[in-house]
Order: sequence, then structure tokens, then C-alpha cells
Amino acid sequence: MRDRRLSGLRFLVVTAALLMPSVVWADPPDPVVVVPGFLGTTLVDGADGDRVVFGSLASTLRSFDNLEVPLPPAQTSLRPGQILDSFELLGPFEIGAYGSLRRFLKQLGFESGKTLFECGYDWRLSNFESGKTLRDCIDAQPELVGKKVQLVAHSMGGLVSLVYLHEYGGIDRVSKLITLGTPYLGAIDAFSTLVDGWGDFRTFLAGGQSSVERVTYSFASAFELLPTYGGCCAVGRPGAEGRAFNALDLDELAALGLLPDRITGSAERMAFIRSAMENGAELRALAKRTPRDVKWFRFAGGLIQTDTRAFVDPTDGKRRYQRLGGDGTVPEMSAANGSLQTALAAIHDHVTLFDDNHVRVALSRILEGEPILEDYSFDGLRGSAHVVRRDLEEIPIIGVEVKPLSQIVTPGSPLTVLVSALAHDIGQPVVDVDVRARLILADGTRRKVEGQEDSDGVHSFSFAAPSTAGVFRFEAWVPGVGPVTRLLAVAAEAME
Repeated sequence: MRDRRLSGLRFLVVTAALLMPSVVWADPPDPVVVVPGFLGTTLVDGADGDRVVFGSLASTLRSFDNLEVPLPPAQTSLRPGQILDSFELLGPFEIGAYGSLRRFLKQLGFESGKTLFECGYDWRLSNFESGKTLRDCIDAQPELVGKKVQLVAHSMGGLVSLVYLHEYGGIDRVSKLITLGTPYLGAIDAFSTLVDGWGDFRTFLAGGQSSVERVTYSFASAFELLPTYGGCCAVGRPGAEGRAFNALDLDELAALGLLPDRITGSAERMAFIRSAMENGAELRALAKRTPRDVKWFRFAGGLIQTDTRAFVDPTDGKRRYQRLGGDGTVPEMSAANGSLQTALAAIHDHVTLFDDNHVRVALSRILEGEPILEDYSFDGLRGSAHVVRRDLEEIPIIGVEVKPLSQIVTPGSPLTVLVSALAHDIGQPVVDVDVRARLILADGTRRKVEGQEDSDGVHSFSFAAPSTAGVFRFEAWVPGVGPVTRLLAVAAEAME
């Protein structure tokens, strides 16, 4: 049975382009509205001639402090612009570009301004505020009057869509909700960003830890993304019994010493955070409700090691994290909304979920109203996730792990990335596996990178960084899984 699923999966992925539906529809499907994720929309300053404050690495570094949301949030002069087309490395998350998704939907026959629309929003604000923005965007399209739409939502855009459905009348306007990597139950990435910062790389880019704290603690959305799934958060150490804590309980986080003094010392800011956490709890309640007459499809990744559990050491307050299956950002159980049995499989990582041919074939069938095959199910993917060693032995794996030894370097300096395929039974690297990698530079140039495998099955890919400052991509994969993407940066000056 496993061999049949494996063969079917390989056939579907390899021949994806041949299975795309015709653009001539006898019964045209409902129009599509794309809802991007966190950081997926540009922000412009209406008080400064619509100057772009967020939308590229350069503009964000120049204006990072301007991203702070004032209290009350209604006073912000920033407003959403267009959804992002190209990859950037901005803030705590590696964000996806939506240009490729737009091109794919056009290949299916959807036409911008007629049957294909994009609705961005101010991702700093509460998802409840963004749900209202989504409603206004859809209602403002003359082509959509009297029509139902299909929502294709990436990451946090799925939560925005849920709010629209249940709070702003969307349930009567939407025929299908399709989410890709949505953190229905939150994500450890949100927790680690708030309590640990962004790490040296992103903190350096943003101008220092104090700037990072001031800005990120002003985002209501960040607190609404804190994890709540079972086993996410405990006081203790990995491998030992610990006391669970509620990451959406402000008083508990403060008692554990997880909040900066500048935050706990401000009654106004603490009241803002408490309200955001209450909204986070309400989002979890919405995720439990099945929207009436709306078909709901959830894509989840499970083959990439993802921070899934957080441990706070009671003796020294240090945070430690356990990595399990996910898409590299969102744990599999969260993206599946607690039910892996009803989830659809994604092979790529979070920022490139919609570039995955496996996802694209399934997405095209959903938008066309065709039945979903067993091979697209999460369980079908898990049963087929194997790598073939050079001796031709098949080894079941739980995913691929990619670790850059540094994320920011100077032009031309050496850089090493470690890549492993992790065995299903023990979670350790599989030896003698064919792992491949390449660089994708800012101008689109692709460069193959050669690697060396050590005796433990860890592949080291060493190369010289590009000669000019900017962001570039490292992609690694094993046959049948990946690529897994890491965004890296070349800075004109070294970090101090």
C-alpha cells in the first residue's frame, strides 16, 4: 500500500504541469481572492506622500522605527499598499512572495480585476481589524457584486479570513476557504520572537534589541499568534515532566519573567497586550467553528523541522525549544487546525508553500471543484516520505533540517549551511543520502553548491557569499522532499 501511494505521489509531482486544468471553462468557477500572510503587504505613510515604509529590505531598514503602532492604534498614519511580489528577509519571519502565486492562478485562467483579486491589510493590527479590511476590499470590487468568492489565504491570512467569515458577513459571500500554512493554534515563532528577540541577524538589521522590542510589542497580531496547542509550552526542560503554562495569559508570562521591564512598567502597554491576548483566545474559538456552507481546505507542511515546543527553565529562566514536524515556521498540528486526518499535504517550507507542485495540483482541483485524491492527504504524504540512500535502501524520514551557521555576512566572505534528512524512528540524520543545494541570487541567477557529507550524515555546503549587498536564497532538497529555503543576507558592513 505504501509503495502504491509513493508511486502515485511521485507521478503527481513530476507531471504536475500536465495536469493543470484548461483555461476554457464550461462552468466558470467562483472568482479568487488572495489574502496574504503576516508581512505580506506593503505599508505606506499617508502623512508623507505615500512613502513606502515597509515593502523592501532597504525601505524597512530606513524606516523600521516607523512601524511602531501608536496607542491607540487608530492613530497610525500607515496604511496597506500592494501585496509583496518578491522575496525579502524582514523582521522575525521569512516571508513569501506572492508574484508566483498570482502567475499560477492566471495560468489556471483567472484574470486580474475580473476573476482574480488581492486584498492586503495592515498586518501589524489585530486580525479582527484586518477582517474588516478584507470585507471592505471585497465589497469595493464591482466585478464581485452578487458573486461568491474563493479565498486563497497564506499563513496569518487564514485567520483574517476566519474573522471575515464569522464576524463581518463573509460566510454569505465565500464558497471556499483554502489556507496554506495558517497558524490556527498559534506558533512558537511568535513566542520566541517576543521573549527572545530575533537573534543577532535580524536584530542587527533592525537597529538593536531596544528598537526590536519597542516595535514588535506594538503589534497586536503578534500576540494573537501565540501558541495554544497541547504541549506547546511548559516550565521545565525538554525530556522532563514540566508544568504547562498558557502563552495567552499575560499575568503568567509576567510571573515567569518573560516580558521586558519597559513593557511591564507601562500600564497602558500591558492593557493593550491583554486585549490582544483576549483576541487571540477568540481566534482559537473561531477556528473551532465550522463555517456554514463554506468548504474549508487546510494545507499543512510536516516534513521540515519546526520549533514546536517551548520550555522555560525554572532555575535560570532560559528558554529552550524542541523541533518537530511542520513547514519551518508553523507546526503541523497548528496548520492542520488540530486534525492531521483532514489536512492536505504540503512539501515545501512556509515561504514557498504555493510554489510546491504537489500543492498546486491539489489547489487547481479545489478551485475547479474536482475531488481531492488520497495522495494529497497529510497521511498520504507522511506514508510516502522516504529517501533513497545510495545503496538503494528506502528510509522513512520525518523531514529535512537546514541550519545556516551565519545569516549575515560581508561581500565575498565564506558561509556554510548544514543540511540533514532526519530518520523517522530516531530523528537523527540518515547517512549516505543524496542532498542537493543551490543559491538563488537577487537577480534570479541560480548557482549550484557542492556539499560534503560527514560520517554522521550531515551535509556541509560551503560557498562564498555574493559580492554585492542584498538578500539571496539558499535552497536544499532530497529527492521527493523540498526544497527547503533559507533567506540570507550580505551586508555592506560586518556586525559589531
